[in-house]
Amino acid sequence: MSTPTSRSNDSLLSSGCQEIEELLNFVESSVHTDELGANASRLRNGLHCTIGEKIWGGNWYFLFVFPNAHFDCVGFNLLFELNFSDEVTWLARIPLFHQYPSQSALDFMLCSYVSTLNYIKLRTNVPVPKVFACHLKSEPDNRVGVSYMLMERLPGHSVLLTNVDSLSDIRLDTFTRLLPTARSFHCQLSEYLMELASHPFDKIGSIQERPLFSRNFVVEEYVTPTLVSSEARQRVWNALPLSLKGPYTRASSFYSAIMDFNETVGLHYASAESDSGYLSSVRQCRRVADLLALPEFETGPFVIEHDDLSSANILVSQRVTVISLDRS
Repeated sequence: MSTPTSRSNDSLLSSGCQEIEELLNFVESSVHTDELGANASRLRNGLHCTIGEKIWGGNWYFLFVFPNAHFDCVGFNLLFELNFSDEVTWLARIPLFHQYPSQSALDFMLCSYVSTLNYIKLRTNVPVPKVFACHLKSEPDNRVGVSYMLMERLPGHSVLLTNVDSLSDIRLDTFTRLLPTARSFHCQLSEYLMELASHPFDKIGSIQERPLFSRNFVVEEYVTPTLVSSEARQRVWNALPLSLKGPYTRASSFYSAIMDFNETVGLHYASAESDSGYLSSVRQCRRVADLLALPEFETGPFVIEHDDLSSANILVSQRVTVISLDRS
């Protein structure tokens, strides 16, 4: 999308921040925080609970390093710290409803997130936060006013914020000094990914626990927040028949469905994506589609994948020991 020449970049940034702030204020006004704290308190036998920091966006740990920062993307969630009188801290995670095609889609993805964390916690040693509760907006006794989950807050900081020299100042001796730490980090990460791969599924889709906290896990239709992260994508997604949303029993069917979806977005809403090159990029991917699905893995096994496993979403200790693989 082209930038209007009549407005400077500074004015565009200022306008964008104002619009984001208005949106976030609207979302926050929908949350009854007193009920949120009361619900958390009940789960801990009435232990006193107060609402702590409000955290916008996907990377809640930015709060501690850049407390006054503004971001041009607010992420997919609003989080509140829940501070108990015994110094335990939880997080309340609330999906931002404007990022989803419908309330039912938001609830489906929230439940899938909870289900996946529950599955990993139950079946593996991969470090993820424990989930204590999940409630949907539609539940008659949900007085918080929105769909939300309550989860453990883990210590540590993002790999992205690990204290290393500025890239512009890094010299060979710096790389040499950091090599043992980097090797240790990647070994830990590889072990966790291999452990996830040791728990395969026979379908590609979203993990759901039916009902939640029952330990009965199934694979249902495939959808992620990033897949429907724009209004154009949401329109296309809502128009798709259920039969095209998965789950998929063949890898080639999955890749074909994703490319069909992206091509439809490009054909009908090209201006809603970054530029006119979006559609040609999708079509170039289609040309190599046969190379994506390896014959030996066409029908599985299919493994759990973190759809945004970046340095921003891995928590580590001061010694760069991996504490959690998660996205807020």
